[in-house]
Amino acid sequence: MRLKHIYKIDQQYAGSFEYKEEEAYTIPPYSDMVYVPLEDRVVRKERVPCTRYILPAGLRDEEIFRVYQKSWNLDNFGPLRVPADKFFVLGDNRGKAQDSRYLGLIDAHKVVGTVLWK
Repeated sequence: MRLKHIYKIDQQYAGSFEYKEEEAYTIPPYSDMVYVPLEDRVVRKERVPCTRYILPAGLRDEEIFRVYQKSWNLDNFGPLRVPADKFFVLGDNRGKAQDSRYLGLIDAHKVVGTVLWK
């Protein structure tokens, strides 16, 4: 699976290329726009008339706020100083991962091994 970003597409162009409809959504009352997760290479190849949607700074994610007491979100997170005895971990599917953004920092003494990928 490749990294996808959310793209904002005018509804009139949404039918001009292939995407998974179950992943797309609209934000009422702005039903003239559809938000679709797409790979950057697909956007370039298909020449999709769209803009990458980035959550604005200050628009807080309530789960992140619960952990860090900061108005951060997935696109505007940090900066964060990580102490020497802690780890900040990120999932590889960052849009859906339950990682340090949502769980907080991990104590170094709780790390029991290293994941190796071949």
